[in-house]
Amino acid sequence: MKKVHFLYLVSLLLLFWSCNNEMMDLDVPINTDALTRIAGDGENDLLGHGYDATSSAFKGSKYGKASIIDLERFLSGKGRDPITGAEVTMYPGNIEKSLLPSGGETYIEWGANLEEYSKGQHSRYNANTEINALGVKLYSADLKAFYNDSSRFSNSYCFYRVNVQKTTRKLKLSQIYPAYLKYFLTDDFLHDLKYYTGDDIVAKYGTHVLTDILLGGVCSAMFNAKMTTAANESSFKNEADLFIRQVSVGTGSSEAQKRFSSFKDVSISIVSYGGKDAIDQSNISFDPSKGELGDFTLNFNNWLNSIDQTTEQVIGIGDNTTKIYFISDLVDDASKKKEIEDAIVRYCEKQQINMSLMQTLDYEKAILHFTHTDNKKYTPAMMYIPAESYFPETVVLNYYPMESSAPLEMKESDMWKFRWTFYPYGEYYRIGIRGANFVDYAFTVRSLSTLLPRFNEKAFDQLWAVEAVSIQNNKYMLRHVNSGQYLSHDDLLLHPKNPNDQSLWFDITIVPQIKI
Repeated sequence: MKKVHFLYLVSLLLLFWSCNNEMMDLDVPINTDALTRIAGDGENDLLGHGYDATSSAFKGSKYGKASIIDLERFLSGKGRDPITGAEVTMYPGNIEKSLLPSGGETYIEWGANLEEYSKGQHSRYNANTEINALGVKLYSADLKAFYNDSSRFSNSYCFYRVNVQKTTRKLKLSQIYPAYLKYFLTDDFLHDLKYYTGDDIVAKYGTHVLTDILLGGVCSAMFNAKMTTAANESSFKNEADLFIRQVSVGTGSSEAQKRFSSFKDVSISIVSYGGKDAIDQSNISFDPSKGELGDFTLNFNNWLNSIDQTTEQVIGIGDNTTKIYFISDLVDDASKKKEIEDAIVRYCEKQQINMSLMQTLDYEKAILHFTHTDNKKYTPAMMYIPAESYFPETVVLNYYPMESSAPLEMKESDMWKFRWTFYPYGEYYRIGIRGANFVDYAFTVRSLSTLLPRFNEKAFDQLWAVEAVSIQNNKYMLRHVNSGQYLSHDDLLLHPKNPNDQSLWFDITIVPQIKI
């Protein structure tokens, strides 16, 4: 009897262990960094793998994901039904391989703003963007490799990208359509379709499947600047082209440093994929007072010569007419397909960089105003009290009540001035105003001085950055560049950044210029 009870207990334990082990197997987190990849193997590289097309326009193997297409089955024609798993004999596929040695070629991408630049990228590559009857934006997060300053993504800034690439090979599956490829899915992908959520699958396999890839190395120089006129754009492009030419032909950085002398707000970042020695250079410094780039060193020719089949990376689609499909297009099960599609949409929205609508304030006169905690409206103004008897001249920053007046209806006086001029200095501003004594004063805060200082073009503590509030349209924050803190209208003092703190929010109304 004891033996029967013992065997019964052992059976229960085995059953519990089996069930628990199965549950544990389902709960194992996906380690996307440890996925099996063959990038740089000199053979098939990332062909048949997934790819994160939000992070890059098919440049860089680091955005490659886990394998989706079983190339051995594909080449043998030994397919299987993706639903039942039953063996299916198909016409064998093949891999079209082409050696494409080149000495280096250049192509450019341009956008007068973020939206225009993004549209240009979508038109260049034939990746599927239609899903669930909706269109998703791809490649948006690609710019994060160049800039972490969100102000660069406003409508005031243009993007001019010069890509210099050297190709080594092109690999393409002879069949690229999901109706055929769905019979050659890897064991891991089929397993994950059963046991993982759509979000987990997108994290592991990316958004698209690579069926046609271009290999080699590419160096992308991104030039970002604030534009004002079409002529300004043309001049900027010419300067960027000369910069690349001087660096690439080996005339060195000394000549390239002299570029952009007529501009006041230029940012240059360089990112490379492939080759032995990366030539990445983040935010080459630019001195707007001199109109000159800071010191930098780029071993461009050494990098270009180091690109071969042992150092190659994915740098594009082999044939730009090849359609690159979503990973969900290979899924037959309708409910799972929808789940993955929804996950792709969520991921694309999460990765997307949105263009902020930023007023161009260069040399504009503008009125700063806000609603105080007492629900009354005020504007920071220069209060001027002339010298009298034993009292010296006094110039301070103070509140001026707007009462019921609209900003542009308010009248200045000798005592009160509130129409500030924004003088651009690179990506920052010096904010100044002229007093009744014909002296120019600089916008500052009470914590720096009780009196407004005189305008000084060389004083870096007078620099301000104007930042749009991302969670509220037409509201702005003023960042004091030297301290990195933000002006509060509650006390006209500096405080730490907090986009949710409405005391840091200002309205800015530009004063129309009178045309004569």
